[in-house]
Amino acid sequence: MIRLHTWTGTRLLCLGLLAGCALSEVSSDEVARFADREIRSEEWNEYVSTQAGTSAANLDSRVLSRLLDQYLDELLMVQWARDEGWLRADLPTEQVRQEILDRLALVEVTPQQESAWVEDHAADLRQPERVRMLHVLRHEREDAEAARDQLSRTGALLDTNEASGEEELVELPVEALPDVFVDVVRDLDEGEVSPLISTSAGYHLLWIEERMPARGLSPEETRSRARAALRREHTARRTREVVLAARDRYNAMVWPQNLPFEYQGAYIDADSKTRSNEPLLNEPHFSETDLNDAISEDSKSDEDTKSDRANVSDPVPSDGGPDLGSGSSSVHPL
Repeated sequence: MIRLHTWTGTRLLCLGLLAGCALSEVSSDEVARFADREIRSEEWNEYVSTQAGTSAANLDSRVLSRLLDQYLDELLMVQWARDEGWLRADLPTEQVRQEILDRLALVEVTPQQESAWVEDHAADLRQPERVRMLHVLRHEREDAEAARDQLSRTGALLDTNEASGEEELVELPVEALPDVFVDVVRDLDEGEVSPLISTSAGYHLLWIEERMPARGLSPEETRSRARAALRREHTARRTREVVLAARDRYNAMVWPQNLPFEYQGAYIDADSKTRSNEPLLNEPHFSETDLNDAISEDSKSDEDTKSDRANVSDPVPSDGGPDLGSGSSSVHPL
């Protein structure tokens, strides 16, 4: 027993010395590391800018922690794909995305799986009420009133001066509209123009061209939705499995002392030596140029191996509406 304690104590001392040596080798601009891959501040900041559309200085610690975990998950998945032989040595960078997706995808949906999914989601298999409408935005109330008068009289806009605002013809579910527009649209008939709707973006007009009532899906639409959902669920499940395995294999570490925010993420850090086993990614959410740049830098040591990042879009058609400038608002009847 004494000998075991002595051995364990010696082993822990050695590990502590090794860890101390590793920490002493961490440069001030290194934010994370896995295997022999070092993540520098510059590429991390580029990733934040691309993903969030703003600099890290404008985001809080919680958001930045999740972004850093996501970035590491993405890089680990690419590394995993390489080491598992998923990627041919001569595979062009632009094909890496599709190769990884093919490996994670469900090859075939069986009729039994399809039927079970339809039975479980029967209440959701409907096409909601939709509208095709012209959305008009004017920055000045006077211009908005003139546009409303034109639409009411002619059913068309004669003044399309871009300097005064914008207009777009959209088709989408009523429930996908900004809240400030939903009640207004439901009260309008086809060919009718809404009152002026004031938001922080300006004055809005909605002209209804066509209303499409809610309906059930056709058999083919139902099958298509079932297949798409099953493939998406399978990809999400496989991605979680791969991310967890990659985390265990590559032992990624974050250096919080080099981050300009309080790291609250899932990866091992030099202080706590702990991590969560639940990945943030539900599917391979590889992004575009910033991850590609990071991977390209990593690839300089191996000219025959290249990687890319991919951005998986939802295979089920989304009915998300356009940005119609919602915000604080009021309706101005004329």
